[in-house]
Amino acid sequence: MKKKIIGLLVATTIVIVITLAFNKLYIHKKFEQVVKQINEETLIEGIAVSTHFDNEIDMKTKYRIEDKEIVSSILNGFTHMELKRTKVNMNNLDYGMQVTTTNMDAGKRTQSFNLTFNDNYLTIVDFSGVRSYKIVNESEHLKVIESLRKNEDIDWVKF
Repeated sequence: MKKKIIGLLVATTIVIVITLAFNKLYIHKKFEQVVKQINEETLIEGIAVSTHFDNEIDMKTKYRIEDKEIVSSILNGFTHMELKRTKVNMNNLDYGMQVTTTNMDAGKRTQSFNLTFNDNYLTIVDFSGVRSYKIVNESEHLKVIESLRKNEDIDWVKF
């Protein structure tokens, strides 16, 4: 009887470990699932964009974008991403964005989160910590950011 109970416990433990490993390694999530600060009741107050090429500090640029159409186009570049959890060295990522939001359903609570990314990886830093993902499908996020960088109507600020 004891051998059956021990065998059942071992088998159950193995199934749980395999299930957790499968979820961590193979489950893909959408951008909206991992950035929980944005929903139907969220007002995007602004987005600050920065670039980090060749670790040259003088090549970094940043702009606070509050134009609703531009903000919407930036977020649309990320919405169709499929992500797989992984570990990433954030120093190897070329772009950064800080998004400031006000959640109307949370009593007008303002908060922000940071994204650092390149064509293959995305890292999210927010109130719940740091999470890194591999981008596993085609996405428009780099095209959107590059079109912003080339937009001559935006007054980019060097810092």
